[in-house]
Amino acid sequence: MGAVNLVTLMDRYNSGDRCRDYLEHLRWPAGVACIRCGDTEVDEIESRNQWQCRSCDYQFSVTAGTIMHRSHLLLRKWFIAIYLMCESKKGMSANQLKRTLGVQYRTAWFLCHRIREAMGNDPFTGPTLVGVIEMDETMIGAGRRARTGATARHGSPVPSSTAAASESSASRTSRSGQSMTSCAATCATRPRQSTLTS
Repeated sequence: MGAVNLVTLMDRYNSGDRCRDYLEHLRWPAGVACIRCGDTEVDEIESRNQWQCRSCDYQFSVTAGTIMHRSHLLLRKWFIAIYLMCESKKGMSANQLKRTLGVQYRTAWFLCHRIREAMGNDPFTGPTLVGVIEMDETMIGAGRRARTGATARHGSPVPSSTAAASESSASRTSRSGQSMTSCAATCATRPRQSTLTS
């Protein structure tokens, strides 16, 4: 995909057809194959954006068996949500995503949950918490500073180790495009059942 910004993303994937074409390219770079038996002899059902396998008669779409499975949310909103969550340095809450996309809170919550889970795994080989890992320490339960300058403590501080994955210098280029591609590709391997509404 290459490095993109939000405006470029919205211009490039401004329709469901364009989003589907990109997902098809990610999921089946060698051509559409049945997700049940693997046969490449399939017939397209254009009116439903699906295919039917000639061998097992199974009908499927590009989002079948992915984190977008049975979702009624527009694909372009999925793309925007994935981009925002990949690019947000301090994270993005469900409430913020709800306001940005104009969806219900429950939909935004499921989006956050599914995308975060997908981001924690390589599209095809498994967990990605490898390479350079930065460790830090934080204090949980430490007091807050009152207006007078005194410290009002609410419980004892509890030391806790925090791990954060850090990109190596060799992988920092085109971060936006790579994150988006990795997360979107992961959508092809993560089944989910809940229904989302826009």
